[in-house]
Amino acid sequence: MYVYEMLLKVAKMMMDVHEGSIPAAGTTTTITDTKLKYPADYFKDGTLWLTSGTYVGAYRVIGQTEGGLITFDTTLAAGPAINTTYAIAPSTFSLADMKQALNWVLEDSRYMLNDATDVTLENTEEYDLPTGVTHDVRRVEIATSTSAPYGWYKHKAWEIVNGKLIFMRFIPNSGMPIRYHYVGNMEALSALTTEIPITIDSNHLKWKTIAWLYRKYYDKTKEDHPEKTNLLTEAKMLAEMAAGSAGEPYLLPRDPIMGDVRA
Repeated sequence: MYVYEMLLKVAKMMMDVHEGSIPAAGTTTTITDTKLKYPADYFKDGTLWLTSGTYVGAYRVIGQTEGGLITFDTTLAAGPAINTTYAIAPSTFSLADMKQALNWVLEDSRYMLNDATDVTLENTEEYDLPTGVTHDVRRVEIATSTSAPYGWYKHKAWEIVNGKLIFMRFIPNSGMPIRYHYVGNMEALSALTTEIPITIDSNHLKWKTIAWLYRKYYDKTKEDHPEKTNLLTEAKMLAEMAAGSAGEPYLLPRDPIMGDVRA
């Protein structure tokens, strides 16, 4: 799932999102849907998602007429094609706010991540962990091929000691990628077209992002909205349910060592 797709899921839970398709090709900065029956500028400063075609992604709306002409803030190489599907949300929660919330959750939460930048060396049993890989490694896999599909298999006798991966037995052949599965916090995702790692629990990410946005809304407005209070409570509850009894999303247990030699 890409960042813009997750933000659309968030928006659908929080705002009046309209979905449709354009009956004629757009321009480099506009699309028109005459079936869009909303007052002029109802969606101004909101978010437009193009959900099919060449230019899938999210864009800030800078204008919208009663006739369904939507102007967005990016100049495309060409106009979106006829029958391009789209979704549009008002500015209650802006694109910038939703993206900021998503990145706060990614940076604040512990998720399963993986890294496959290392390659095995001949007769080498000790490796420095790649940059960004924490000591909390849960699984180490070795490729059986140097190119995709890699044919990963779980290594059964490794340990992390002082920031280094140590193969205690079964030293792998040289030239094979090493894939680490580890627990860590994501860095902020700057591009809306960045793919969110498949190891991240999307349900937890969605509800925790929604809860963060509602809290920010209250901090900003300083107003009492019983309905939004209930929605905030619900979002927090659903995020906690997604996290489970451990209080965080599912994390892979540390693989056992075959014939454990640590004792």
